[in-house]
Amino acid sequence: MEHFYRWYHTDAGPDGVEIRDGETALRIRPVLPGVVRVELKREVRWQPLHPPARGIEEPVPDGGEDRPTLSAREQGGSLTVDAGGGLRIRIDPEPVRLTFERLPPDAEPLSPARAELLTAGVTVGWDGWQVGTDFTAGPADRFYGGGAPGQFEGPPWLEWSGRRAPIWNKHLPGPAARLLFPVFWSLRGYGVVFDSPWPAEIDFRAVRPGQGGPWHYRADGGSLAFYFLAGDGLPDLLDRYTRLTGRPALPPLWALGYLQSRYGYRNRAEVEAVAREMRERQIPCDGLILDLYWFRRMGELDWDEEAFPDPLGMLRDLHRAGFRVVVIEEPYVLVGTRVFEEGRARGFLVRRPEADGGDPYTFPFWAGGDAALVDFSHPEARRWWAAEHERLARMGIDGWWTDLNEPEQHYPDMIHHGGPAAAVHNLQALRMIEAVYRGQKAAFPERRVFVMSRSGWMGMQRYGAAVWSGDVDTTWEALRAQPALGLGMGLVGVPYWNSDVGGFLEHRGQVDPELYLRWLEFAAFTPLLRPHAAFQPREPWAFGPEAERLAREVIRLRYRLLPYLYTCAWEAHRTGLPLMRPLVLAHPDDERVRDLRDQFYVGPDLLVAPVLEKGARRRRVYLPGGEWYEWHTARLRQGGRHRLARAPLGQPPVFVRAGAILPLTEPGAHAGPLPWDSLHLAVFPGPPGAGESLVYEDDGETEAYRDGQYTLTRLRWWQEAGALTVSAEPEGRDGHARPLRRWSVQVRVPEPPGRVVFHPGGHPGRAPHELRRQPSARALRESPGGWHYDPRTRTVRVAVPEATAALRVRLEW
Repeated sequence: MEHFYRWYHTDAGPDGVEIRDGETALRIRPVLPGVVRVELKREVRWQPLHPPARGIEEPVPDGGEDRPTLSAREQGGSLTVDAGGGLRIRIDPEPVRLTFERLPPDAEPLSPARAELLTAGVTVGWDGWQVGTDFTAGPADRFYGGGAPGQFEGPPWLEWSGRRAPIWNKHLPGPAARLLFPVFWSLRGYGVVFDSPWPAEIDFRAVRPGQGGPWHYRADGGSLAFYFLAGDGLPDLLDRYTRLTGRPALPPLWALGYLQSRYGYRNRAEVEAVAREMRERQIPCDGLILDLYWFRRMGELDWDEEAFPDPLGMLRDLHRAGFRVVVIEEPYVLVGTRVFEEGRARGFLVRRPEADGGDPYTFPFWAGGDAALVDFSHPEARRWWAAEHERLARMGIDGWWTDLNEPEQHYPDMIHHGGPAAAVHNLQALRMIEAVYRGQKAAFPERRVFVMSRSGWMGMQRYGAAVWSGDVDTTWEALRAQPALGLGMGLVGVPYWNSDVGGFLEHRGQVDPELYLRWLEFAAFTPLLRPHAAFQPREPWAFGPEAERLAREVIRLRYRLLPYLYTCAWEAHRTGLPLMRPLVLAHPDDERVRDLRDQFYVGPDLLVAPVLEKGARRRRVYLPGGEWYEWHTARLRQGGRHRLARAPLGQPPVFVRAGAILPLTEPGAHAGPLPWDSLHLAVFPGPPGAGESLVYEDDGETEAYRDGQYTLTRLRWWQEAGALTVSAEPEGRDGHARPLRRWSVQVRVPEPPGRVVFHPGGHPGRAPHELRRQPSARALRESPGGWHYDPRTRTVRVAVPEATAALRVRLEW
């Protein structure tokens, strides 16, 4: 690769620095504190027909902050740039080389103060149409991010040392399904985000843990631009990244419930029968997802009213029963459909080259005839697609499922409004999601959007989009691949991920009850929970009475955890932290978790180790340092070591961090409404003798949370001489109600307390009332209040006899 070698002119100001040699310029511009954009520009005699495609729409700095400014000085042939936010860049010539450093907090700008080296150097250059960068990793570098590597090319990985992959999203045809963004983080506190949708390669093959080595990025076209982010660890980098690309939108509460799907429900009678069975069998369920059969032909975006008569009436009845309806769509439209004819007339379909007539590019498609591809690179095409969804949203459709949108069939000679196919391929899904989002917003501006997409790009999270892992095999091998895929997507700013519970492709293996249950156990702790399959049942009763019983309990556990999960969703919106987290996110210095990809955190306090092997009833689990409670037995375990955990069917190994206080609720037929009418606080005491967390609540449906209309309830527990106290204090925002609710508490303690008291209204200044000890757990459930101690699990359970907004309970010995 030919490198930018030296510069002869420097133009430096508070808004950026540019160095050039006449034909080539390198520009560095501040974006956010600790974030700069680096762009290589080459002057050529020709100009592209369309401006370079970009996936990142830079934000205005939030929180009242001003955009950082730069200062620069030349010394000894080098240029030193203070970029703000503690980031300094040294630029050396021959070839031009950038070295990024983090300044100590008290260092003066441009001072010679000792700095922490973030990366040994970056060079930029080109080779014909190809552009790229060369980096040098240090011995302490370990790299994460990217997203979901090809899951059929071998076991997906979490850490990138020794790996290489193409940045070209694809699914079918072929086995190499992948969804990768050019976003990579180092444990040394920096990240690189390449702002180009062109086909590219990322190559870490020469990087060795503990040794470092060179790595590179090469794109097959476009201009070279990347963002360099400096931060204090992976959580801080995700915070900066989601400020750059957009905060994850908070989903509607129902989207975190159980979403039943199958390819497919062929008519209204089948859909209503599934809904009726869910309620009669007392299996919590919030969503019903309709695959291809809701329309007659692909691309019509109109109900097949022979199969689904009176669709408005059907949607109304399902809503009354507590169900939400999600429908599938694709970016392809079959020749002869209404949407094809409109798209052709208005120039909104991908075209053939002008030499071949410039007509819509049609091709044989598996869905029943020739098809064309909607050109989502065209702004007017996106508005047209949005108008279709405004109409559908007003009919009562609640969510959207964008399938095949890599796009699945995309030919190299296709011509888009935004340029050649290679320039827009990776952006196609993002622009489709944007169109769907804007369509629902046109109908209901106040309502949150839920989109489940098979592909996407950087920034999709700001449109309320989730992803799933695609058409996975019905095998144990496919199940084993799923945790790493979900963890990878969380590390590129997409916190909502799911997989087809039980597997999708039935021709590669028939699902048995054990595989279905183990997959369901895993999925119950992933951000979204959705069974799905091709031409196979995935309803819990399809696998026999015992499997149905166990599935019901697993789904009910998911619903018990909803207050905790919804609070994690709020944290994802606020900071970019995913719900499903690799252990390295919290323990970057623990070598044993650096590439641990078959167990994960859910939020800060739950550790889940799904069972991924057929016939296993135990599995090896690594517990990080500290103390941990087994979820199902409340037994206390020491961390910093591996343990062999029991794992009977229906009970995957789950551990709770000692010191945590988890908000739970009683499962209902479906999620909500908010605020929760009852909360159960599960306290897991541990050092240092106190702990706290939050419960987040809003209306669960609208965008009012963005204006501060929500309630945070601060949960605390603490120990003092001879007592343990549990409290809950709501903090309303902008008049948001402090809800009255029923409270219960459970605490693991080595022996029963002498007495338990509660303060009416949760006010410590009011005289405490002593609660009566009940002889059994059943007696406690049937009484208006009291407490019971279970010597088997060493757990005290407390029921507060009145509905209050705040809580204060004290156990005394």
